[in-house]
Amino acid sequence: MRPSKSLSGIVTLIQNTLWKPLKHAEKGFIQGLNKDDLLKAMTKGVGDHWKVICIDGSGFDSTQNEFVMKAVDDKFWNGIQPGLL
Repeated sequence: MRPSKSLSGIVTLIQNTLWKPLKHAEKGFIQGLNKDDLLKAMTKGVGDHWKVICIDGSGFDSTQNEFVMKAVDDKFWNGIQPGLL
């Protein structure tokens, strides 16, 4: 969920305030790296023959057809929802 435009700057300010100490304390924290630094961080200590699986669902629904989402996602949610409540 995206906050309103008037609050977006506040969210960014809070995130940036938290990220600086996190980056210092946790060397594996990769937020804000450019592609070259990210590649270096991801391949550090890894041999020449490596494979990566990246699971980032943050924009998954935006690439889906509405018919597919209703047929699959809604059916799945309606099936598990009673057990969650």
